[in-house]
Amino acid sequence: MRSRATLRAIVLTLVSAVLVFVLAERPAVHSLATPPQATATCGVYCGAERWSVKTLSDSDRDHVNFAPKQVTVGWLVSQKPPVHLLADRRVGPVETQTYKVRGVLVGYKLEKDEDFHVVVADVENPSKTMIVEIPSADCAGACASGHAEEFRKARAVIMGLPEPVPPLTVVVTGVGFFDFLHGQAGAAPNGIELHPVLKVEVESDSGPPLVAAPQATTNEEKNEVKVWVNTRNGVYHCPGSRWYGGTKQGKYMGECQAMKAGYRPAYDRPCASSCF
Repeated sequence: MRSRATLRAIVLTLVSAVLVFVLAERPAVHSLATPPQATATCGVYCGAERWSVKTLSDSDRDHVNFAPKQVTVGWLVSQKPPVHLLADRRVGPVETQTYKVRGVLVGYKLEKDEDFHVVVADVENPSKTMIVEIPSADCAGACASGHAEEFRKARAVIMGLPEPVPPLTVVVTGVGFFDFLHGQAGAAPNGIELHPVLKVEVESDSGPPLVAAPQATTNEEKNEVKVWVNTRNGVYHCPGSRWYGGTKQGKYMGECQAMKAGYRPAYDRPCASSCF
């Protein structure tokens, strides 16, 4: 009996010690409120490298000054890049400041991570170029950033440009960001970007008016969506989809025009035009 009682006492002592250790290691709960940086899960996976910083969903986003500082492309390109770049932290002062730059639009394309990759050149010295990128509001991080509507409006400006893009002067507002250099077209030598872009404005007197494209012949075609046609396989892609503007061979055209030319929608799902 003594041996059983002794064994029971030892077991109870061990259990008590484990419980004390576990409870001591648990974090204290101070509030049922959601922490400021905790955001609801939304959107689809689009990218990885410094993705939270690119989409304003990082832990330092509350330190960003959204009052834009007006600078030039040349000034941004001259800034010294940081020695180290962290996945979820910003490097001040550049990455905690919003900038407004006026530049010449060189070109743009849709990246695999759904960003619009736009290249702008310095107005006074066009040999100096940099990248500005507009995330998709449907991507994880971007959708929970609180700036999704700004991303949509900025992308709409780019998608509304005529093809081919004429020489235009644009005013871009976005948050400073340093990217890793990996051969990006138009990249600044110091890796500086505006990422994400919050606003794009086209100067009205910088080139041909955006309404210069031929007018549609029917009311339906006036409202048709501009699609990206993969001329290699005859499939067209809708705005915001993964391959919109992203294939090596292709062109932009109205959806009704694409259908009349014999092109078919990706996955047999038309976009939004009423062509019939």
